[in-house]
Amino acid sequence: MHYAFDIGGSKIEFGAFDASGDIRSQIKVPTPAQDRDAFVAAIAGLIADADREFGEDADIGISFAGGLDPQTGAVISANIPAIKGWPFGPELSRILNRDVRVANDADCFALAEARSGAAK
Repeated sequence: MHYAFDIGGSKIEFGAFDASGDIRSQIKVPTPAQDRDAFVAAIAGLIADADREFGEDADIGISFAGGLDPQTGAVISANIPAIKGWPFGPELSRILNRDVRVANDADCFALAEARSGAAK
C-alpha cells in the first residue's frame, strides 16, 4: 500500500493505493489551517484508520501548495499558517515513525503526468 495526501487550505484529501496503483480508499476532511496539533492529529487519524483497514504501515507522500526550504524541509510559503516555518516532512516522519515525503503540488502533478498521464 501507498498513502498519499493532497493538502490544501480548506481540505486534506487522503488516498490509499495498492501496489498496482488502484485507489482503495479516498477521504476528504477539513484542513485545521490555524492549529498545528489539530493538523497533525487529522493526518495521523487518517493514517491510523488506513493502517487498521489494510493491515499495513505504508510510507506517506504529501503534496501541498507551497514551498520547502531544501536544507531543512521547513515550509517557506503556504496557505496553511499552522505549518509555516515548520520542518513539515522531517517532523511528521518523526511523529508518525515512518517515511514521509513532501513536495509542492504542482511538481507532484507534473511528475504524475510524466509517469502515467498525458505526458507519458
